[in-house]
Amino acid sequence: EDKFKQLSTQSKHLIDTLKMIAYRAETAMTNSVRDNLSHSTEARTLLQALYKTEADLLPDKQNNTLTIRLHHLYSKRSSFRFVKITGISMSSSFASHY
Repeated sequence: EDKFKQLSTQSKHLIDTLKMIAYRAETAMTNSVRDNLSHSTEARTLLQALYKTEADLLPDKQNNTLTIRLHHLYSKRSSFRFVKITGISMSSSFASHY
């Protein structure tokens, strides 16, 4: 009979720390896009939809870049808002140095 294995205290602390970092990053991103929306309460919802959006990650080690090709968000309206806020087309890709 399989028994539930309880996480060690160290594992719980690590998971809690990662959750806190993710929440703070999401909050910072929300604050940065909030001014570009007509309804400031929609910022977090739009970003959460973006986080769930499929994307192609294309690392280029020679040029030390990571290209991210985003797929469309769940609705045309959300995709339009994302493009309006960032200026990045949903069908295009963009590169970031790492």
